Amino acid sequence: MLLIFQTLEAILLRTASDLSHFSVVGMNIVKKLIHSYVKLIYAALYSENCMMSRGCLTLLSAMVAQGPDSARDVCSHFDFNNKYLPGLLKKGFKKGRTDVRMACIQFALSFLVAGDNALLAQVLELKDFIPDILRSEIKEDRVSTVNLLLSTLRTKVVHNKNISKMQKVRFFTAEVLLHIASLYRWNGITDVSPEDLKVAQGSEEVGKAMVRELVHSFLMDLCCSLKHGITFCDPSLGTSGKGGNVVLLHFLLGLRTAAEDQVVADLLVNILKVCPDLLDRYFKETHYSFVPRVTSAWMDNVRLLKKICEAQPDISKSCKTSEFIPLPGLLSVAMVTTVPAVCNIIMLSKGLNLPSTVVKHSILSLVSMVLRRALRNTEHRLSEATWPRSQMYTLPAVQEFVQLCREAVSEVLPDMNNLVALWQSLLKQKREPTDGPAEPKEGDVSTVKTRGDRDRSC
Repeated sequence: MLLIFQTLEAILLRTASDLSHFSVVGMNIVKKLIHSYVKLIYAALYSENCMMSRGCLTLLSAMVAQGPDSARDVCSHFDFNNKYLPGLLKKGFKKGRTDVRMACIQFALSFLVAGDNALLAQVLELKDFIPDILRSEIKEDRVSTVNLLLSTLRTKVVHNKNISKMQKVRFFTAEVLLHIASLYRWNGITDVSPEDLKVAQGSEEVGKAMVRELVHSFLMDLCCSLKHGITFCDPSLGTSGKGGNVVLLHFLLGLRTAAEDQVVADLLVNILKVCPDLLDRYFKETHYSFVPRVTSAWMDNVRLLKKICEAQPDISKSCKTSEFIPLPGLLSVAMVTTVPAVCNIIMLSKGLNLPSTVVKHSILSLVSMVLRRALRNTEHRLSEATWPRSQMYTLPAVQEFVQLCREAVSEVLPDMNNLVALWQSLLKQKREPTDGPAEPKEGDVSTVKTRGDRDRSC
């Protein structure tokens, strides 16, 4: 039977390519197999023989490759709900030997390649067909397999203008995105030659660098592009109370290595840059703790916080709105990108009261960042070149808005007298001469790192 499958596959591959003038013959073979031998195909597909299962899958891929009509026929007759179908992705799976799994992936992707837009949308609506590929052993797939999977999804789904943004959102759920992001920790086999990578040939890191670049480029395109991706623009920056980019929010909350992995951090920062409406909810729901502690983990979290804030535009979108928004609502929009939701008077005061100089410096840098952003926004609003062009707000209204901004910022900052006293105290400590080697203090960087290694709960 395997020999017959291989013969039919060879014929169908030719009628789908260089012998396309015999496409009618290929279509007749497909129809005959579907209508008369489907039970035999299922028996071979789910048999215990790995070679038989692989041969059946490659035959099915060749049947789909005949064109949109044959792909539609196969899709309408194939049982995608069979409970044994997901098992094919793990059948006989061993690192370095993925024949059945690879054939299964090629079968799934053949619908995206050969099908028309209507069939493609239908396949994307199948709950587990393609997502099961991402859920199973993807971190151990070969580089060529990962490249085939991501490049096909990018070309046929992400960049497909005929697939709506809502269809993409339904397919690329937070769970699917997290499985794709697991490729940042890929540990498979390198079977292709790297190009333009600053990694030595033959190094074990070559494959990891290639896959990390592939998955990062894919996720940046999918999650950060308003044109092709799954992001929605929210002019209210999340202050309207609407759902917004919920899928991306859940995805971001699942990225638990952003503080340690610079590439993951870059993805997170860019998503929040495109979707500032997620800022408040992300800071409130993230597993990262910003409560000041003398740990290296807290320092990593603060560095991530500053990266996120610094990526936001200096001038709030509230200052550039073309719609009239009542001043309280306008203030809420402005505060989203001016003051991070985790920065409040309790958090900042606690950090300043800790004996660690390093922690105090980090808190003061946050205060400085908030003040600079607030200053730029108020100066922009009061600029003579800005407010006269606005037909919605009079100068008194602008001045009232600026005053509201100042009051809102002052409410989250520690007492200014305390800040000045602390600054003078730190200057005094810096100027005091020391006799002999100084004893390590609680705030020294070495102390922070040592304690951080024992407490990564931040």
